[in-house]
Amino acid sequence: MLLKSETRVELPKTYRKILYLYPAYNNTFVFLGSVGLRQDSVTHVDVNGKILFEHVFPVPMDTAGMISDREFIMFETRS
Repeated sequence: MLLKSETRVELPKTYRKILYLYPAYNNTFVFLGSVGLRQDSVTHVDVNGKILFEHVFPVPMDTAGMISDREFIMFETRS
């Protein structure tokens, strides 16, 4: 996929690292980010940086992916 446009998004909070970033429906983005030591979160934001949804997981996630523009999956294989 070729990059056709560029969007600068300023987030209202700091993340240690953004692990996976995907475009989503209605000009929004979904990402899996590290919010603390061994703490990951999935966050859905709009182009203005407003957080539409965020969930912090009690354990680190292994990977994530977008199935479609409306479906995001995370994998956690550790117990």
